[in-house]
Amino acid sequence: MASPLFELFTLRSMTTRNRLWVPPMCQYSVEQQDGKPTTYHVSHYGALARGGAGAVIVEMTGVEPAARISPYCLGIWSDGHTEAFKPVVEAIHAGGTKAGIQIAHAGRKASTPGELVPHDGGSLENRARFARRVACAVRLCVTPLSP
Repeated sequence: MASPLFELFTLRSMTTRNRLWVPPMCQYSVEQQDGKPTTYHVSHYGALARGGAGAVIVEMTGVEPAARISPYCLGIWSDGHTEAFKPVVEAIHAGGTKAGIQIAHAGRKASTPGELVPHDGGSLENRARFARRVACAVRLCVTPLSP
């Protein structure tokens, strides 16, 4: 029996050539500390795509300058950043691979909000409550055609 790992995989409206996805891995390689990807990122992610993965997820990308782990992390907080990412996405697509991105905020949290304790702990249902709320909020922000 063939492994489903190498079969087409469909997630809503997106189909990848297999179930092998390259996870996000921070490179800390922004040159100007402006968060914009460089030719390094185009080459790096293009090479990963040409390796045969079904999808390549771009590393942790901050939603504002203070959201990054270091000044050398990618960012996507302006239209200029969106434009700078186009060659990266094109390189991934040229490899026949789908592109994704891990958006994040690395800010510190001094304490756990009261709404997470104690009813979000204990049973599996309670532990999954916050994750379900986040998933529902994300679904409200994306179109039905989004994967």
